[in-house]
Amino acid sequence: MPLMSRPQNTLPPVFKLFKCADCNASDPTWASINRGVLVCWECCQIHRALGRHISDIMSLNHSNWAPTRLQMLQNLVQNDVNNIWEHELHSSSKSNNPPKPSTSDRLRPNKENFIIAKYRDGRYCQRLDDNVNSESLNSQLLIAASQSSLETSLRLLVMGAYVNCCDNENNTPLHIAAKHNQILQYELLTIYGGNPNTINNENLTPYSVARKHQHHITANRILALQYELTDRLIYFITQKQPDHLNGQHIIVPIVERGGPAVTEAKNKLRILDNQSFEDLATDLYDEVDRREAEHIWMSVRNMDGLDVRFLPTNPVFSPRRNQGRQKLGRLNEKDFIVLISHVLEEGKHREQLSRPITHYSHGSNEDEPSYCDIPSEYSDPEPLYDEGHSSPVYDQVPERDEYIDNKQMITAKYEAQQNMIKFLLDEKEKLKHRMEQLESRNRQLEYENTQLRSQLQSFQNRHTKNFNDYDVAHVSSGSSGSDLNSGRISVSSRKHNSVMSGRSRDMSLPSLEVLTAKTKLLTTAVTCLRDAIRKKNPAEFPDIYHKILLAAQAVTSVFPENPSWQTVKLGLDLLNRSAVEMSRLQISQFAAHEDFINAHVDLAKDIARAAKSLMSYCESK
Repeated sequence: MPLMSRPQNTLPPVFKLFKCADCNASDPTWASINRGVLVCWECCQIHRALGRHISDIMSLNHSNWAPTRLQMLQNLVQNDVNNIWEHELHSSSKSNNPPKPSTSDRLRPNKENFIIAKYRDGRYCQRLDDNVNSESLNSQLLIAASQSSLETSLRLLVMGAYVNCCDNENNTPLHIAAKHNQILQYELLTIYGGNPNTINNENLTPYSVARKHQHHITANRILALQYELTDRLIYFITQKQPDHLNGQHIIVPIVERGGPAVTEAKNKLRILDNQSFEDLATDLYDEVDRREAEHIWMSVRNMDGLDVRFLPTNPVFSPRRNQGRQKLGRLNEKDFIVLISHVLEEGKHREQLSRPITHYSHGSNEDEPSYCDIPSEYSDPEPLYDEGHSSPVYDQVPERDEYIDNKQMITAKYEAQQNMIKFLLDEKEKLKHRMEQLESRNRQLEYENTQLRSQLQSFQNRHTKNFNDYDVAHVSSGSSGSDLNSGRISVSSRKHNSVMSGRSRDMSLPSLEVLTAKTKLLTTAVTCLRDAIRKKNPAEFPDIYHKILLAAQAVTSVFPENPSWQTVKLGLDLLNRSAVEMSRLQISQFAAHEDFINAHVDLAKDIARAAKSLMSYCESK
């Protein structure tokens, strides 16, 4: 394996100014990227022994660094995030904490115990206050993701903020970092388990959000991070990187395929479920990282110090998975490369079936894979897929026809799910459009209501009448006959009569000529009302009401106050009741409503019918 080297003059010179975060040794040459600290070669041994899930160690001079990841590390180091891990050491209330080891202290037990307590146990981190809950931390993380302060985001993550929390629009911190072009935030959130495949309410991933806002450089890095796992495996074998911008995401290296046992193992990969396959790929990623770090360590230190021959135990995983991970360390280089090539080949196959392997994250806590059963002894260098230790999942390799049936079934299910998603999105858009229509109609009705209230107030100022509690009795006219207040319709619920100053008090019927003249005024006013209704112009109604009331008053005034003729009595009653009821309708706040218009038409007909009845009776006499 060639030693990957970074020329010394390309390393940011600012790193030379810092000391080891754990013992203050000068010129640290290793970095823990998930902790954001630099460590010396001696403390690095303890970090490597803890495992990547505790401290992800890389060499400053020889590891293969992505530019943005190196910038992220520089930002964290310059902002002294080591204080996050040593918060309690600097607290005056914690005088019982042990002192921080110095460069001259022994590696074991002094430095080892301190590093374990500091990183694995988190003994010196800031504790969460009782009045701060996880919801508050998540809200702060969503805000911090839009800004450039990596120290704030790291502190919130350490205190318990959920890296994949969402706001009201289902935007995760990754969406927000992508939107605000905060690529260093995106790097940090990805290291802590941020999921780049989540979608927000607009059905956009963080990558799509970056593209939408024209952050092309950020979008390119996000795309590369999505394939970080397979890129690392490919580079380990070929020293090449796929061209993601042109759609090349996985390169399957051409290697010697080995014997029948390896071929059988390749076939067994095909029937692994997605979760087990991703577990295997993640474990291979960790083993590649261990081998590269081991190679750099041995080349630089000349076999001096601790070597980590197996992946350290991760307590989150089951014993079976931890044994499987350690078994990877016993594979020789040739078998290990063949296994990786088979995994890459299967990964490309699943990608074509829209089942790509997910990215690697430090936050993964999935349980055991189903790719092997592991013996408890590690002395025998046996193949990973030894027949005697295979998982029950490998007992049957499907035939070709069965595999094709499974593929078709999976494809059909995938298409059905996509159709359902499309249907639900369409329904969502329809409901959104309908809601906008209803809101617009509501605003229109509120406006019309305001206008009608204004008209009502204007009319009430001109005609201060109250007809709500009474029935129509009679219509009286004033001395002049021109003022509505002096000749108004009088109402009483207790007596069906009134004193009308202008009424004739004899019992004779009016002459036909007089009644015709008075009725003509009423007919003219009703005709004006019908024209206003036909034009749908409620603004003319108040003046027409006034004319109808005066006309009804004029017709009533020519008859005796207490007519003895039943037909006349009924006609006058219908006339007056209809006129007053029409006046009541003017207070409605829905003057243009269809029911309101129909009520006017019916009352106009009643008025005309009453006038005709009176005329007919007088003509017959």
